[in-house]
Amino acid sequence: MANADSVSVRVFSLNCWGIRYLSKHCPQRYAMIGEMLTKEEHDIVLLQEVEEMLKMFLKNKIQNSCLAFSLSFCSGVIGSGLAIFTKYRIHDTFVYRYSLNGYPYMVSWESCDAQNITAIWNKMRHKMTEARNKGCEDGMTLIAGNPFITEKELGPFEKGIRIDYILFKSSSGADVRCDSMSTTKGSVPDHPFPYSDHEALTAELRLESCSPAEIGTDGRSKKFVEFFWGFFLVDIVTEARTEVKVGLHCAERMRYTAARTGAMGLALLFLELAIAAVPWLALGAEQPFPRTSFYLLAALCFAILLTTSLLYVFYSMELKSLQGAEDQMRLAVGSLQENSSECVLSS
Repeated sequence: MANADSVSVRVFSLNCWGIRYLSKHCPQRYAMIGEMLTKEEHDIVLLQEVEEMLKMFLKNKIQNSCLAFSLSFCSGVIGSGLAIFTKYRIHDTFVYRYSLNGYPYMVSWESCDAQNITAIWNKMRHKMTEARNKGCEDGMTLIAGNPFITEKELGPFEKGIRIDYILFKSSSGADVRCDSMSTTKGSVPDHPFPYSDHEALTAELRLESCSPAEIGTDGRSKKFVEFFWGFFLVDIVTEARTEVKVGLHCAERMRYTAARTGAMGLALLFLELAIAAVPWLALGAEQPFPRTSFYLLAALCFAILLTTSLLYVFYSMELKSLQGAEDQMRLAVGSLQENSSECVLSS
C-alpha cells in the first residue's frame, strides 16, 4: 500500500489448456499450476479452459488458502470452462455461453467459448494505462519457445502472438491503474514443460479511492454507480451482439452456398439418370457413356448430395443457435437499459 487510500491488487490469468483427450501432460501440469497458485500471493486468479478434474483439484488445493471465494462456469463438450478464485467477495457476475463456436473440424466447436464479466470491486469505468512489462516481449502469451506450440500455429508471427489479456476499468469511487505486467516464458524451472500452451499473465493493479468531493456524499452516488455499471454492460452486450450478427450473416451465406451446390449435384444426378434411361426408351440404342465413367459420375453426385446435405443441416443448426443467442442478448440489452433508466429517474 502506498497510503491508506491505495490498495495493490495482484491479478493472475492463465489459459490452462484443459481440453479433454487432446491436451498433453494434464496431471503433471495441473499439479504444477496448483503448487504455483498456493505459493504465489495472488489476489485474483482467472483461469480459462478449465476441465472438471482441474477445477476440483484447484478448488480443494487453494480455496483453503487466502483465495476463499470462487466461481466456475462450465462450457463445451470435451472440456473447457472458466474459473475464478479471489480473496475478495464476489458481488455480481454476468456470463454468456456460446452454443456454437467455430466449425466441426476445429476443436473450438466442441469447447464452446463463453464470456464472463465479474464485479469484485466497485462498478467500473473505462481506463487505459501503460505499465512496466516483464517476461515475453510485448506481453506475448503464445510463443515459439513453448514446447507445446508448433510453427504452424504461429503462422506468420514467428516470435509469438499476444493473445491473452487482463482488462480492467476504474469506477466513480476508485481509480485503477496498472503498475506492472509480467508473463511466464517457456518451460517452468526444474520442470520439463510449461504450465500450458499459453503463457501465464500477471498484472499488478493499484486501486486509489477518490475524494468525497469527487464521488458526492448526498446518497445519490450509489444510483449513479449502478447507472454507469448498467451502461457499461449495455455496451459489452451490444458489442457481443454485433459479433453474433456477423456470425449469423456468415452462416446464412454458407448455408446458401451449401444449398446451391447441392442443387447443382441434384441436377447432375437427374441428367445422369436421363442418360441412363436412353437405352430403355429407345430400343436398340447403346449406352452413350462407358460404364466405369457412368458409375464414377454417379458416385460423385451422391458424394456431393451427402456432403451438402450435412453442411446444410449443420449451418441451419448454427443459425438457429446464433439467432437464439442474438434474441437473448437483445432482451438483455432492453432489460439493462430499463434498469438504468429507473436508476436515473429515482435519483
